[in-house]
Amino acid sequence: MSERRMMICGPFVLLALFISATAGCRRSGTNSSGGGGSESAARSDQTSPVAAKSPGRADDAVMKIIDELSAAWDKIDKLSLTVESEARRDLGDKADSKGKGLYSYQREGDRVRIHYYLNNSIKFFFGTDQYHTWERVEWVVDGDIMEYLVLQYENRRLVRSKYDPNNVLQPGGKILFDSLRAGNDLRLKGEESFQDMEVYVIEAKPTDGDGLGLHYFDKKTGIRVKWLETAGNGDKLLQMTVPKINLSPALSDASFVMTQYKNVEIVDEITGQVTPAQLPTEPTPEKPWPEDQEPEPG
Repeated sequence: MSERRMMICGPFVLLALFISATAGCRRSGTNSSGGGGSESAARSDQTSPVAAKSPGRADDAVMKIIDELSAAWDKIDKLSLTVESEARRDLGDKADSKGKGLYSYQREGDRVRIHYYLNNSIKFFFGTDQYHTWERVEWVVDGDIMEYLVLQYENRRLVRSKYDPNNVLQPGGKILFDSLRAGNDLRLKGEESFQDMEVYVIEAKPTDGDGLGLHYFDKKTGIRVKWLETAGNGDKLLQMTVPKINLSPALSDASFVMTQYKNVEIVDEITGQVTPAQLPTEPTPEKPWPEDQEPEPG
């Protein structure tokens, strides 16, 4: 079996399941039940954008829990989280990725700032041949401006746009729950212990598809600390966990700056300007982050 590094192109890198399921992304017959966030995700009494889907059913028990968790989230002004992910990828005959990253968040009045990245290692198969590649995806939000970076072996692009709150992961708050309700029936599955935290487990079942989402929320902070998506046949499509939470990180302006890399195409959707990447004529084995990098919150 051969193993080699190679370039991956195409929209699959966007990992909609990681970013926001409010668009109702479908994988293997399942409606993603993920949930996004908002520039105003800070306060649960503010109006939030939701996907163009009607809310599913949610009984009084789960709505009471949602209100409780949203109120807990509203008390948070800043945080830093480590994030770990496993996902099924749409590539070749079979593909899976594992990722590690860091999520930083700060709210000052109505201004929300986010810096979130994932470093993903991807293995995929064509028949019996195995391949391996990497990618980095990174988001920076500052007020009403968002930058999104895709960094792969030869595919490098940064998009600058108005902040769409549903296009970057949100750890908690009303808009996350509005997103979960869009196109999903919700119910309180139970209460458990997870990583020394007491959590509520909310089940999200698509109203017009197969599959299931389980969302684990820390009772004290309202933070979603685990998220599991399965297909109709029970196969795992996505799992994200938050191993570490820091509610008093040392954040500064430098914490919310996009990492700079060479040879990146820049697409400014606000001005319409495109700056082409100056890619080398021959691919190089450059990697965008150290092999042994372990992100730490704060």
